[in-house]
Amino acid sequence: MSNDFFEYDPEESVIRLKHKASATLLSGMLTAGKFGDYLDSKLLLNKILANLLWQLSSASDAGSEIKSHSEARFAESFMYEIGQQIANQGEHIGWWKMSKDQQTQFIRDVVASPHTFHDDSIEQIFESIESSVHRANRLAQAAARSS
Repeated sequence: MSNDFFEYDPEESVIRLKHKASATLLSGMLTAGKFGDYLDSKLLLNKILANLLWQLSSASDAGSEIKSHSEARFAESFMYEIGQQIANQGEHIGWWKMSKDQQTQFIRDVVASPHTFHDDSIEQIFESIESSVHRANRLAQAAARSS
């Protein structure tokens, strides 16, 4: 059995999955990068990565493991951190121009990928965003009063 899981073709700009476990391995690495110790907004809020993760998880031999893991509840503090990332990057991702339904869909399709967030987790994210906006408004008001 070969240990070559991937092959990059620079002429085609293509990465080929060369082993039946390649999709599982790549999905696991990307998911760990996205939801690891440090939430990187470039990965967390990236539509292209989200789409790739959905494709890899559906193609993966471990798709059922990923789906069962996706239904696990995440810690409230984790949802709070995600909300902070969205609030901090809101202008760059068009968050403030989205309707509430579009925001919810963005969380489900992009932020959660390849997982599925429960409704209460999504609500925690919204509460975190609102809290961040409230703190920013209070700071702006305090700065305006002191000038």
